[in-house]
Parts: sequence; structure tokens; C-alpha cells
Amino acid sequence: MKTGRNAPCPCGSGRKFKLCCQEKSEFLAPRPAAGRPSRTVQDPIQLIQLAMQRHRAGHLTDAEALYRHILQLQPGHPDALHLLGLLAHQRGSYEEATGLLRKAIRSYPNAPHFHNNLGETRRAMGLAEEAMTHYGRALALKPDFAEAHNNLAIAYASRGQLEEALASFTKALALAPTAQIHCNIGRLMFDLGKKEEAQAHYEQALAMHPAYANALKGLGDLAIARQDLAKALALFQKVVALEPGSAEVLHNMGFCQMLRGEIRDATVHFEKAMSLAAGADYIHSSLLFAMLCDESVSPSEHFQAHLAFGERFEAPLRPYWKPHSRTRDAERRLKVGYVSGDFRKHSVAYFMEPVLASHDRSRVESYCYHNSVHADEMTARLRERSDHWIECARMTDDELAERIRRDAIDILVDLSGHTHANRLLVFARKAAPVQVAWLGYAATTGLSAVDYRITDMICDPPGTTEQHYTETLYRLPETSLCYGSSDDAPPVGELPAARRGYITFASFNAFTKVNAPLIELWAKVMTAVPDSRLVLKANALSDPERRARVAEMFSQHGVAADRLELASWDPSYRDHLNRYSEVDIGLDTFPYNGVTTSAEASWMGVPIVTLAGARFVSRMGASIMTNLGLPELVANTEEDYVTIASGLAEDLPRLAELRRGMRERMKHSPLADAQRFTRHLEEAYRNMWRTWCAA
Repeated sequence: MKTGRNAPCPCGSGRKFKLCCQEKSEFLAPRPAAGRPSRTVQDPIQLIQLAMQRHRAGHLTDAEALYRHILQLQPGHPDALHLLGLLAHQRGSYEEATGLLRKAIRSYPNAPHFHNNLGETRRAMGLAEEAMTHYGRALALKPDFAEAHNNLAIAYASRGQLEEALASFTKALALAPTAQIHCNIGRLMFDLGKKEEAQAHYEQALAMHPAYANALKGLGDLAIARQDLAKALALFQKVVALEPGSAEVLHNMGFCQMLRGEIRDATVHFEKAMSLAAGADYIHSSLLFAMLCDESVSPSEHFQAHLAFGERFEAPLRPYWKPHSRTRDAERRLKVGYVSGDFRKHSVAYFMEPVLASHDRSRVESYCYHNSVHADEMTARLRERSDHWIECARMTDDELAERIRRDAIDILVDLSGHTHANRLLVFARKAAPVQVAWLGYAATTGLSAVDYRITDMICDPPGTTEQHYTETLYRLPETSLCYGSSDDAPPVGELPAARRGYITFASFNAFTKVNAPLIELWAKVMTAVPDSRLVLKANALSDPERRARVAEMFSQHGVAADRLELASWDPSYRDHLNRYSEVDIGLDTFPYNGVTTSAEASWMGVPIVTLAGARFVSRMGASIMTNLGLPELVANTEEDYVTIASGLAEDLPRLAELRRGMRERMKHSPLADAQRFTRHLEEAYRNMWRTWCAA
């Protein structure tokens, strides 16, 4: 649903912006006065035609000079004003474009294209509601104006009015069945969760234009959603051949590679994309996340990269920060806002649900800002548990920041960091007096506007990691998270090794966390435990090529393929948990430890051997195991990791005892005591608020 200065015309011709369809306008330039020569160098009609030729050829300076010359000859010439307005729009000078287009409309109020393009300019300024008024005027003049129906649909979609958007797209498609409109409907169907319908529209667009980049991009996005990463990469590679300078597609290629665990390749694509679109914050965030998974990147290098993000995206906003007029009553009821794109079946939600359910309503009023167009049954549960629910995915950063100010939020909590669907640029606008990072990202935000980061004494031992954060660290007394166990979890079974006669290790972590040194370490564990097996389960392993590559990497370290089970996704969450009935010992990832997977494994009776590093991302496993009362499963070196894993494998009575008692151990630990954890979290909020009130 791409629009703007480089967008293709909705007619599907492939030409850029509106110079294609404006040739089909029903209005004409005013004719010269009677008796005046009609074909001289001073003829406005001839000059308009010449100027449009220069405009289409990309000679914008020449075109502008000609348009201005026409206005000298004939002040108020509507075509010249209109086309100058389009030029200003292309430059991003939207206020100037607005003024010129309004003048053109005053000179010639019955031109539907003038109203339509004024709508496009206002929408580009984030004024979707006003834009819709202008599209409506265009359609009143020309009811069969397909482009205006298409643009009205895009405006509806930007406001989250998806059904209205579909109705307008359908009208546009009936009037002009173009590839671009098919792609727009495909994107809308994707957002509505109707993937089959989305695919049909993208394929129809390709049938009309076999090398249509937008359709290939859409199919690539669908392939990612279906975890068919090899297909997604192949589609994006076709787009790169068509649009070598597309930062968006280079980013998407990097995103696929990151999901496949090809972190270095992903980093290369993210860096290329950044060089083409330095102002795209989502690309920079993806690079930061990839660096977090790269064992070769030092904590200092990673921190400097976050500082660069803050300098690029926050520094220009600081002069516009507004003071907050909150009542400085340190003990009053607090308004706490949580911002996330992951209020669904996602790791963040499993740790947020117990907190929302346990908040003391007399002390805390909760607001959830849901930054996604997608929802599921978990979304519904979270919505029910929050005091206020705000759909914000369609809001601009300015709109969301102002909404948070109107809600008078005291403490605003970011649950995403530099992960997908974050709203860090809202935090960069200092939308609330106290801003906090927690839960969704295992490093600093890089923003001075975020005051605190919630952690614990194990993830960030005092005096060891403070230099890697722009935030002040606030350490909760026990753990920095609370796991909400599933009511649908199957019972814990007997130890698999007891009936099989061999040990089964496993890791169900996403492949973003799996790297070559880690595979070598796991191979050492398997070598130390003869006849053992290893189960790896990740969505990336649905790709046969990726499975073959992983098997080859293990074989290079002496582990045969028949000792590996490489599995992809499960049909249901219960099926996922039930896989632990075939696992004896969990092996944590490094440097990016598992969190949800470690909590799930523990709930299912499987102890996790973890390797503790020097920063938060590689100490989360240590925090979980220590809070479970199992610090002996935390290794400080790779040699310790192998020794602990192999020693546990050799002690079947100990392993069986752990399995039988693991769920009860978990239930009675700080990790699953929602009331206890939430009181600690609320006390943290209260102390942060007291500090602000006293400042």
C-alpha cells in the first residue's frame, strides 16, 4: 500500500507519482485570449506540455522554472499551480504544496485531480481525516475516479477502518483493475489475517505484470508469516533485481536471514539498507537486534551502536520536549502505561498477563497501548485484564505521544525495545514524565528519554554493567520477570532416559540465537555423553536446506546426523509443551539466553544448563535457574557448561528427582508468584515516581 513521492501510479503503468494519471485529466489549461498567437514560445499550453515532459523526465529544476514562467505570463494559471504543488510534494515540502494546490483549486474548483492530490499531500502530513474530505470532493466531481477511491481506501486503512477501506478498494478495482490496487487489497487482506485472499490478489497483480515489485514484496511478506523463509528470500532477491536501491527489501532480506540464524549475512543487508535509508528507524533497530545475537560483538560496540541510534533519532526531538504538568503527589494512584506490539500469543504476553491480573487497582491504573493490527485470544485476555485499552498501531508517533499526554500517564513502560513493532520514537518524544524499559529487549534503548531499565541482581550484578546503559538500572529484589503458566499444559511425564536408555538434550529457542560457536559447544556436550541425542525445534528448521546445513555443521564436530532431530513448529501450544515429554535436559543458547523457552521447559520438568556471560542478554538463564534454586546448573565457562551437562546426564536418579519436583519448585519460586512479583514491580514504580516528584 505504498504511497508518496516514489510510489507508482495506481493505474499500474509503473510510472512514478501522479504525472501518469494527470495526463488523463478532464480539465484543460485555459486557452489564450482571442487573437493571441497559439503556438509561440509564450503560449502557456505549449509551455505546460514542455514543462510536464521535463517533469516526467526527472528534470525538476527545469520544470519548476517553466511552471513559474507560466505564472508570470498568466497569474493564477491552475495547471501551473497544480503541477508546482506536485513538485513541492515530491520534495517533501508539504506546507508549500498545500498552499499551491489550494490556489489551483480556487482558480479551477471543478478539477477532481486537484482535490485528490491535495488529499494526498494532507495525508502525507499525517492528516488522514482531512485528506478523506478532499478525496470525497474529488469523488463528488467524478464518481468513477478510481484513483480517488484507492486513496480514500488507503486513508481508511491508516485509521484502522479496515472494512471501509476494503469497500473503497473494491470500488477502485471495479473501475480500474490494476496491479497496484490488487496489491493494496492484498496488503489489507494480510492485515485482516486473510492470507489466502491476500495471496490471490498478489498473484493476480503478477499475472497482469509478471515483474511487479510490490506483488513480489507482498508474497515475500506472506512467506515470512508462513515461516517459509527460503521462499521469502527468493522473492525478495527478485525484487532487488528490479529495485536495487530498495532499502525496504534489503531490510526484509536481512530479517529473513536473521530468523534463519544467518546473523552475519543479516547484518550486511541491514547495513546496506541503512546506507540507503538513514532515516528509517526500523532498519537501525533490526541491526541492533542482530548485533545482540552476534557473539563477536562486544558489549561496548553494541552500546555505541545504541548511542548512535539515540543521536540520529532522539537528538532532533529533544528541543521539542514539553514539560509535564502532573500533580507532584508522591503517594497518589499512579497511571501506568504499557506500550507493545506483542499483546498476543508472544513471549511478552506470557510475562505481562500475570502482572496485569495482579495490579493493585487502588494504587495503579493500567493503560495498554496495543501497537498491532493483529489480535488473538491472548489479546482478548490482556484487554480484559487492563483498565484501559488503546489501539495505537495506526497512530503516528506524534499522535500517540499526544494521546499519552492526554491520558496523563505518569509512568510509561516500553515492552519492545528494538524488536519488531516498537514505538521507541514515541518515547524519544518524552511522552510521559517517567519512562521505563522492561521485558521485551535484552539491552539498552539508547535513549536518554528513557529514565530507568528494570532488571535484577543476577542479570545485572551491581557495578558490572551500568556503563552499557543510557538508563538508570532499577534492580528488583528477586527476578525481573514473572511467568504465567498455561492452564493447557500437559502433566509432567516420567524421565524419557529411563525408558529409552539414552539422554535426550534439547533447545527450542528461535534460530536467531543459534550460532556456529554454540553448535560447536553443543557438539562437545554430545561427545561427552555417548549415544545421547539432541532435539532442536525452531520455525527456521521448516526449510530443508537449513536443516541440511545444521546437520553438516554438527558433522564437522563429530556428531552424526542420526543423533539429531531437527523439527519446526507445532500445531498448538499444547503440542509444543508436550514435546518436552521426550526431553531429559535443556541446553541454553549463548550469548542470547532463552527466557520463555527456559520457563516453559522448567514448567514441564526439564532442567536447563545455562552459560552466564558478562551482560544481561547472556545472564537471563542464570537468573531463572538461580530463582528456581538451581544455581549449580549455571556455568561460567564453556568447560563448566560441558561438565554440568554431562554430569547431570550421568546421574539419572538426580535427573528423575528434578523432573518430578520441577513444576512444584517453579510454582513456589519468585518466577511464578504473580502477587509477590507485582508488589515488587509496583514498589519500583512508586520509588521512580517519588524521585520525579522530589526533583
